Amino acid sequence: MSKTRVALVGCGRIATTHVQALKSIEEVQIAAVADENSQAADSFGKTADCPAFTDYREMIDQVRPEVVCVCTPPVSHPDISVYAMEHGSHVLCEKPFAIHTICAAKMVEVAERTGRYLTMASKFRFVEDVAKARELVEAGTLGKMVLCEIAFCGRADMSARWPSDPSLSGGGVLIDNGSHAVDIIRYLLGPIGRVQAQHGRSIQQLAVEDTSMVFVETKEGVWGRIDLSWCIEKDHDAYICMHGSEGMLVVGWKSSRFRLYGSPDWITFGGGYNKLKAFVRQHQNFIDSVHGSAKPVINATDSFESVHVIEVAYRSAALNKWVEVGRV
Repeated sequence: MSKTRVALVGCGRIATTHVQALKSIEEVQIAAVADENSQAADSFGKTADCPAFTDYREMIDQVRPEVVCVCTPPVSHPDISVYAMEHGSHVLCEKPFAIHTICAAKMVEVAERTGRYLTMASKFRFVEDVAKARELVEAGTLGKMVLCEIAFCGRADMSARWPSDPSLSGGGVLIDNGSHAVDIIRYLLGPIGRVQAQHGRSIQQLAVEDTSMVFVETKEGVWGRIDLSWCIEKDHDAYICMHGSEGMLVVGWKSSRFRLYGSPDWITFGGGYNKLKAFVRQHQNFIDSVHGSAKPVINATDSFESVHVIEVAYRSAALNKWVEVGRV
């Protein structure tokens, strides 16, 4: 059986994890890498044992990969993704998927027109504990859902990194880590109906926000709270807490558990967060979808909505009020 040829655009930190994951999948061949920084491209090509290019268009034209994995800053995602799809490749694009809904809509339109698969890299959908939490919610184990809390907070000096440059990132911690958070809520609880966001005081004195808080309400009436920061730490072993009418559930970094009200006992499940394992499952699902043996866990519409909700959140923060997500 011939191997699926995957090429990567962007040779930064996140691309390293993608390569590790791809190398562990037997039916994958890393066909090429590209980065406008020739030194980074050459070094990464040696690590991945494949040709290296400084122009992604030249790479796609010469190599003709079945899949392109986009690992560049988000401002460049639309151009790279559109070029790849129009030249025959399916695209797995890192988050944030795009920095504007108009760009995300163009990406989705091209995917539909060319018949290519397009998805945002959403590693948390592929964490086994998160998938199990979704099963428990859908089974009604916790009763009617009331509240979901997500916290992605950690101290990190972002002053010299591209996420702090709005010309590359489109914003700060809200678009960076918030893209994951809103996708998790949509995965666990369905579409989001309205949003209210606020930015905290600036600690790192960046050109973008370094702390944000987002409240959401799903279309089914479930409330959500998202805490995001590059400046503070929360001494929690869990990053997702879900509260229902009959019980509560926490998804943790090392293990996960749930408890029904009236019972003193917690029921433990899962093995915690394993980044590489999640990336492997993500790539395996995408490749299987391309070959027709699976359905994508996250599709182009889900990817677009991650951009849409974040864009509404920024509008909310500017207006200082709740804003309906609505339709684009």
